[in-house]
Amino acid sequence: MKLLIVTRQQRARSFDSLFARLAGHFAQVDVHKLTKAQVHDIRPYLKHTDFSAWDRVLFDVPLRRIGNASKALRTIQGLVFYEEDACQERVAESKFSQQFATGFGELTNARIIVTSYFMRDYFIARGIDACCIPKAYDDSVLDALDVPRDISLGFIGRTKSQVYNERRHLLERMETLCGLQTLRTQTPDEYLHLLNRIGVFLSADIGFNEYMAKNFEAMGCGCLLMAKRQPSEDGPLGFVDMHNVVHYDTLEEALDKYRQLQASPETAQRIAANGLALARERHRLSQRTEAFAHALQLPPLPCPPPKQHWYQRIAQWLPGKTANASA
Repeated sequence: MKLLIVTRQQRARSFDSLFARLAGHFAQVDVHKLTKAQVHDIRPYLKHTDFSAWDRVLFDVPLRRIGNASKALRTIQGLVFYEEDACQERVAESKFSQQFATGFGELTNARIIVTSYFMRDYFIARGIDACCIPKAYDDSVLDALDVPRDISLGFIGRTKSQVYNERRHLLERMETLCGLQTLRTQTPDEYLHLLNRIGVFLSADIGFNEYMAKNFEAMGCGCLLMAKRQPSEDGPLGFVDMHNVVHYDTLEEALDKYRQLQASPETAQRIAANGLALARERHRLSQRTEAFAHALQLPPLPCPPPKQHWYQRIAQWLPGKTANASA
């Protein structure tokens, strides 16, 4: 079986190690990395690529970048679409709210891979062929280092988008009340070393119904993860409150539990160690290879018949057409 992976040159988190491992599951794996310009207008690439040369096509380009190209995608046999941002379907502040189900509903030939069990069930209920492969941390670049953790409570990530309004509000309150440090990094190496300086990583994925990749990255680097509770995800992921993660639902609960951890360093160390063990056992990116291979090797979904133009439909009922058909 031959696999084509269509991805991006500028990807926030590299999947190169995952794509390399997929080569062990297919006779041939080709990777097309699109430039930023190609991603913003993908139609020329789709027009000039003969996808029939591959048995499966893994499309790792955000649905929001597809635009008017969905017609071309509907002709690709063996299409599997990977979408990391489908949670924004249910985020009222997102400009893409309520657009993913519509977009995926048009791609009836595509199997959809999403990153939360909540969104998988949401799409299945709407007649969309969806499966879940949770996010993970890239164990080829991230790990727990034996260095002092001099940042008691930290967060690394974006807060400026309106999608993160609730995240920003909670982080600002935690900055005021208990000295949270909100940080940014520029390179993977900076990210690795900064995570290893944080004792408690505060995650504020409020309203997303899933855990973003930084949750697994923090755990994989040995931080104690304090995260907004996501009930649909905790069981499948193995997250257990006060055992390998610390959960909260409200600002008050987060404050109370952080103070408990400060008062009991032994408890904090135990939870962090259990979280690191869980991340290494179940949430390394290298461990997602089998799930991706399985989803890609399922029988392909049929492509919809091409839509006829109005004059083609009328021509079917013309007298001459009927006569020729009878003959």
